[in-house]
This record gives sequence, structure tokens and C-alpha cells, in this order.
Amino acid sequence: MGQTCCYGPLDQSVSDLRTLFYVSKDAVEIVALDLQSQTAQRLYTWDYLIKPEAKYCALHNGKLLITGGRGAPEVLLPMKSLFQSAADVIEYCPVSYRLTMKEKMKVGRQGHTMLCDSEAAYALSGFSDQKGNKSCERYGLESEAWETLADLNAVRIEAAGCVLKTRMYVVGGLSQLGLKAQVSVESYDFVLSRWLSLDLKLPSSLEKHACVPYLNGILVFGGYHPDDRPNQAAFWLSLVENRVMQKPGLNFEGQFTGQVVVSEARIYAYESKAGRRLFIYEDGLWTVNLVKVTNLGRDTSNY
Repeated sequence: MGQTCCYGPLDQSVSDLRTLFYVSKDAVEIVALDLQSQTAQRLYTWDYLIKPEAKYCALHNGKLLITGGRGAPEVLLPMKSLFQSAADVIEYCPVSYRLTMKEKMKVGRQGHTMLCDSEAAYALSGFSDQKGNKSCERYGLESEAWETLADLNAVRIEAAGCVLKTRMYVVGGLSQLGLKAQVSVESYDFVLSRWLSLDLKLPSSLEKHACVPYLNGILVFGGYHPDDRPNQAAFWLSLVENRVMQKPGLNFEGQFTGQVVVSEARIYAYESKAGRRLFIYEDGLWTVNLVKVTNLGRDTSNY
């Protein structure tokens, strides 16, 4: 996923995505990684449209949806200001190199979670102007409009999430800025149109981690503990047996508020701290490949 799309289509657990994106935290670059060649191209240089710390998800049409982030400062008192949370929504087309402004979210967001399926994108929780936010919005890919869904049961900042069959899951995340992270899991039932708390809990609280549909459950990995210690463990949440099992962990630090997809029998996780490492999970083992990025010296801002 930089920032979040942990992805699984509604009708299956295997993604048809072949390109993963990375958007730098400072909004300086967009990088597109081709999974087949495992090489990447720098597509974009700084533009005022994209806000620092924006979140993003890749859509089925091959485009990128970028939302929120840190907006302009609002002066409260002399020598004191507050950065507003942006509600901006931008669609990026990697073929034409064009950024297109879309309808804004109903709420400005930072630290939120972005998910998508074949019909819509979802912006979950995060914080708005330094206050925790439990709200959830849906962006219809045909209507290109936002609608409000039911609130989550808890504030989740820098949480992980995924879509699996008829439900959307969100795992962990900070309960408030600078406070202890969540260990709980909740899901949105698309049929009942509400969030449900699960009995499953993470063995430890996490932020900036990833989760992805895996073997009738969810695999959670990477990220950080609230004291900024890297989490190198991985946990499988069985939705059928309602239990949590530890799986082989990562050998390297990994921040995953960007993109994670399942393709065939592999999990591909594009780390979002620098966008230069691709983590691959196959047959119970993790490997890490350095990503070669081209166009580093070329200005693409005027494409």
C-alpha cells in the first residue's frame, strides 16, 4: 500500500491486481510496482493536490484512489496552529499520468484505513483535526459519490483491514493519538449494514500493520507496537474455528499502510515506509526482495 489497501474481492480470496502502488508519506512520489517483473517505475513528483500522509487504494480499473491527509494549518492562537485533516479525493491514472479531483469525503481524515472491492472504496475511522473518528464512508465506483455507513464500534487509527466475501474487517489500530493500540477485531456486515465486534483478539496491539484474506481467515503481520517496536510476528485469525494461531514472522521491519494482495498462492506486501521492498509469503515462509525503481532522476510532474 504511503498508505492502506489490504485487499480481497467480495466473491473470492484471490486478487486480480498485477500492479501495486506506493505513495510516499510526504506526497513527493507515486511508485507503481509490476508484480510479474517485480520492477517499479516512479510515476509522479510533488504536486500540491496530494496531501502529505494521504491514504490510498488501487481500484479494479487500474487507477489509484488517494484520500485525505494533512491539510493546511489553521491558526488558533499566536504562535500556535493545528493542521486540518483533508477531505480531498484524487484519482490517479498511471496510463495518462493524470490526477483528477473527485467528490470530497464527508469527513476530513488522517491515519484512516482505505479498502476497496469491485464496486466501491471505503474510508474507515482515523482521526479528524487531532480527534479520533469512528465514522465510515463508501465511495461508489459508478456513482463517484460518497455515502455514510454505520460508525465503527471503536476508533482505529493506522489500523489494517480487508474485504472478504460479504464482510469487511478491520484489525487493531490506535484508540486515540499517542495512546494504546487496539487488540480487537470488528467486521462490517454488508447484509445487515452494521459493524459487529468479533470474539477474536490479537495477541498484541498493533498499528501500521497489514491484514489479508488467507485460508478461510485473515493473516495479520508487520507494523509496530505502540512503543514503536517493530512487530516481526504474524498471526492467522481463523474465522471458521474462531481462534488465533501464530505463523512464521517477518525477518525485517515492515510498515504496511500501503498495498497487500493475494495472487494465486502468494501474498504480496509492498512496504510503505520507503516503497523499496516487496515482501512475499508462500508455503509458510517470507522472502524480501529489493525493488528497483526507474525514472528516479526524471521529472514527471508535467506529464
